[in-house]
Amino acid sequence: MNLVDDLHRTVRLKPQMCPVDTGQSPLLRETFADACGYISAHFANPLLDPGTLARELRCSRATLYRAFVANHISVAAHIQRIRFQNVLALFARSPPRIPVSTIAANCGFECLRHFSRRFKQVYGVTPGACRDALRSMHVVHRSRALPATPAIASDGADTERP
Repeated sequence: MNLVDDLHRTVRLKPQMCPVDTGQSPLLRETFADACGYISAHFANPLLDPGTLARELRCSRATLYRAFVANHISVAAHIQRIRFQNVLALFARSPPRIPVSTIAANCGFECLRHFSRRFKQVYGVTPGACRDALRSMHVVHRSRALPATPAIASDGADTERP
Protein backbone atom coordinates (compact mmCIF):
# COMPACT_ATOMS: atom_id res chain seq x y z
CA MET A 1 0.00 0.00 0.00
CA ASN A 2 1.39 3.41 -0.90
CA LEU A 3 1.01 6.89 0.58
CA VAL A 4 -1.79 7.89 -1.79
CA ASP A 5 -3.85 4.80 -0.85
CA ASP A 6 -3.29 5.50 2.85
CA LEU A 7 -4.33 9.13 2.45
CA HIS A 8 -7.37 8.22 0.40
CA ARG A 9 -8.53 5.78 3.09
CA THR A 10 -7.94 8.45 5.76
CA VAL A 11 -9.93 11.09 3.89
CA ARG A 12 -12.89 8.74 3.57
CA LEU A 13 -13.15 8.30 7.35
CA LYS A 14 -16.07 10.05 8.95
CA PRO A 15 -14.71 12.42 11.62
CA GLN A 16 -17.66 11.81 13.94
CA MET A 17 -16.92 8.08 14.06
CA CYS A 18 -15.40 7.18 17.41
CA PRO A 19 -14.73 3.64 18.57
CA VAL A 20 -16.09 3.14 22.06
CA ASP A 21 -14.64 0.56 24.44
CA THR A 22 -17.69 -1.41 25.58
CA GLY A 23 -15.88 -2.62 28.71
CA GLN A 24 -16.00 0.79 30.39
CA SER A 25 -18.61 2.29 32.68
CA PRO A 26 -21.73 3.87 31.17
CA LEU A 27 -20.60 7.31 32.41
CA LEU A 28 -17.24 7.03 30.63
CA ARG A 29 -18.90 5.67 27.46
CA GLU A 30 -21.33 8.58 27.42
CA THR A 31 -18.58 11.11 28.17
CA PHE A 32 -16.43 9.70 25.37
CA ALA A 33 -19.29 9.73 22.85
CA ASP A 34 -20.30 13.27 23.83
CA ALA A 35 -16.68 14.44 23.61
CA CYS A 36 -16.24 12.90 20.16
CA GLY A 37 -19.41 14.59 18.94
CA TYR A 38 -18.33 17.94 20.36
CA ILE A 39 -14.85 17.64 18.84
CA SER A 40 -16.30 16.77 15.42
CA ALA A 41 -18.59 19.79 15.56
CA HIS A 42 -16.00 22.27 16.90
CA PHE A 43 -12.63 21.06 15.57
CA ALA A 44 -12.12 24.36 13.71
CA ASN A 45 -11.98 26.32 16.98
CA PRO A 46 -8.25 26.85 17.66
CA LEU A 47 -9.04 27.21 21.38
CA LEU A 48 -10.48 23.70 21.59
CA ASP A 49 -8.41 21.80 24.14
CA PRO A 50 -9.10 19.33 26.96
CA GLY A 51 -9.98 22.10 29.43
CA THR A 52 -12.47 23.72 27.06
CA LEU A 53 -13.96 20.34 26.23
CA ALA A 54 -14.39 19.40 29.90
CA ARG A 55 -16.10 22.75 30.62
CA GLU A 56 -18.46 22.36 27.66
CA LEU A 57 -19.36 18.80 28.65
CA ARG A 58 -19.70 19.80 32.31
CA CYS A 59 -17.38 17.07 33.52
CA SER A 60 -14.04 17.08 35.28
CA ARG A 61 -10.85 16.90 33.27
CA ALA A 62 -10.04 13.69 35.14
CA THR A 63 -13.28 12.07 33.93
CA LEU A 64 -12.61 13.26 30.40
CA TYR A 65 -9.07 11.85 30.47
CA ARG A 66 -10.31 8.53 31.90
CA ALA A 67 -12.91 8.25 29.12
CA PHE A 68 -10.22 8.71 26.46
CA VAL A 69 -7.60 6.51 28.14
CA ALA A 70 -10.18 3.71 28.24
CA ASN A 71 -10.36 4.09 24.43
CA HIS A 72 -6.58 4.08 23.99
CA ILE A 73 -6.17 7.65 22.79
CA SER A 74 -5.52 11.00 24.44
CA VAL A 75 -7.92 13.93 24.15
CA ALA A 76 -5.32 16.07 22.36
CA ALA A 77 -4.43 13.25 19.94
CA HIS A 78 -8.09 12.77 19.04
CA ILE A 79 -8.58 16.51 18.43
CA GLN A 80 -5.49 16.50 16.21
CA ARG A 81 -6.70 13.40 14.33
CA ILE A 82 -10.07 14.99 13.56
CA ARG A 83 -8.39 18.21 12.44
CA PHE A 84 -6.01 16.31 10.15
CA GLN A 85 -8.88 14.29 8.66
CA ASN A 86 -10.61 17.53 7.76
CA VAL A 87 -7.40 19.04 6.39
CA LEU A 88 -7.01 15.99 4.12
CA ALA A 89 -10.58 16.26 2.89
CA LEU A 90 -10.12 19.96 2.13
CA PHE A 91 -6.79 19.32 0.41
CA ALA A 92 -8.56 16.94 -1.96
CA ARG A 93 -11.51 19.22 -2.67
CA SER A 94 -10.39 22.84 -2.41
CA PRO A 95 -9.23 24.90 -5.39
CA PRO A 96 -5.45 25.16 -5.75
CA ARG A 97 -5.59 28.93 -5.19
CA ILE A 98 -6.60 28.38 -1.53
CA PRO A 99 -3.34 28.44 0.46
CA VAL A 100 -2.40 25.56 2.74
CA SER A 101 -2.24 28.10 5.58
CA THR A 102 -5.92 29.01 5.04
CA ILE A 103 -6.97 25.37 5.09
CA ALA A 104 -4.93 24.74 8.23
CA ALA A 105 -6.43 27.79 9.95
CA ASN A 106 -9.96 26.68 9.01
CA CYS A 107 -9.27 23.33 10.67
CA GLY A 108 -8.14 24.82 13.99
CA PHE A 109 -4.38 25.15 13.50
CA GLU A 110 -3.20 28.62 14.55
CA CYS A 111 0.50 28.27 13.75
CA LEU A 112 1.46 27.22 10.22
CA ARG A 113 4.94 26.14 11.33
CA HIS A 114 3.54 23.86 14.06
CA PHE A 115 0.93 22.48 11.65
CA SER A 116 3.53 21.73 8.96
CA ARG A 117 5.92 20.09 11.41
CA ARG A 118 3.21 17.87 12.97
CA PHE A 119 1.75 17.04 9.56
CA LYS A 120 5.11 15.82 8.29
CA GLN A 121 5.67 13.81 11.50
CA VAL A 122 2.29 12.09 11.10
CA TYR A 123 2.17 11.55 7.31
CA GLY A 124 5.85 11.61 6.34
CA VAL A 125 5.35 14.28 3.67
CA THR A 126 4.87 18.03 3.66
CA PRO A 127 1.32 19.39 3.54
CA GLY A 128 1.93 20.74 0.02
CA ALA A 129 3.15 17.38 -1.31
CA CYS A 130 0.20 15.64 0.31
CA ARG A 131 -2.23 18.13 -1.19
CA ASP A 132 -0.75 17.60 -4.66
CA ALA A 133 -1.03 13.81 -4.27
CA LEU A 134 -4.63 14.00 -3.04
CA ARG A 135 -5.68 16.42 -5.77
CA SER A 136 -4.19 14.24 -8.51
CA MET A 137 -5.84 11.18 -6.95
CA HIS A 138 -9.17 13.03 -6.73
CA VAL A 139 -9.02 13.84 -10.45
CA VAL A 140 -8.32 10.18 -11.29
CA HIS A 141 -11.00 8.81 -8.92
CA ARG A 142 -13.68 11.42 -9.50
CA SER A 143 -16.38 8.73 -9.57
CA ARG A 144 -15.62 7.87 -5.92
CA ALA A 145 -17.15 10.71 -3.95
CA LEU A 146 -15.42 11.98 -0.84
CA PRO A 147 -17.49 12.97 2.20
CA ALA A 148 -19.04 16.41 1.99
CA THR A 149 -16.79 19.12 3.40
CA PRO A 150 -17.23 22.85 3.74
CA ALA A 151 -15.73 24.98 1.02
CA ILE A 152 -13.29 27.67 2.03
CA ALA A 153 -13.32 31.12 0.54
CA SER A 154 -9.94 32.60 -0.25
CA ASP A 155 -10.42 35.00 2.67
CA GLY A 156 -10.73 32.01 5.03
CA ALA A 157 -14.51 32.25 5.57
CA ASP A 158 -16.61 29.10 5.25
CA THR A 159 -18.98 29.11 2.30
CA GLU A 160 -21.72 26.81 1.11
CA ARG A 161 -21.00 24.32 -1.67
CA PRO A 162 -23.63 23.69 -4.33
